[in-house]
Amino acid sequence: ITLRIAARGRDEAECRGKIADTEQVIRACLGELVFGVEGDELEDAALAALATAGLSLASSEIGTTGLVASLCAAAEARNAGVYRGGRVSPVSADLNDAAELARRCRSEFGADIGLGVGPKRPGAEGR
Repeated sequence: ITLRIAARGRDEAECRGKIADTEQVIRACLGELVFGVEGDELEDAALAALATAGLSLASSEIGTTGLVASLCAAAEARNAGVYRGGRVSPVSADLNDAAELARRCRSEFGADIGLGVGPKRPGAEGR
């Protein structure tokens, strides 16, 4: 969800004051759900949180055309040292278990956390 705050006033200072008041209410109501301002993206917030915690991340994905790795690599440029790399495999890959993907990429890239993304949700059989 993206929230945009707009204001009308006599000048920029008045508008910025109104925006600040509204932002304060939003932050008071949503707390930690607010992860950024302006151009901050979710992947930036995730890697920044990992950097703060002193942790690293690697990803392995099947059937995503590399979307996770692409987003993480772009965010890595702004949070150096957190994203160790990723592996992207076609849907026909023999491994569809996201937990196993995560374990393998964590080991392969020497990361603290492995993120596995597959074409099937765990427990999705029969739905």
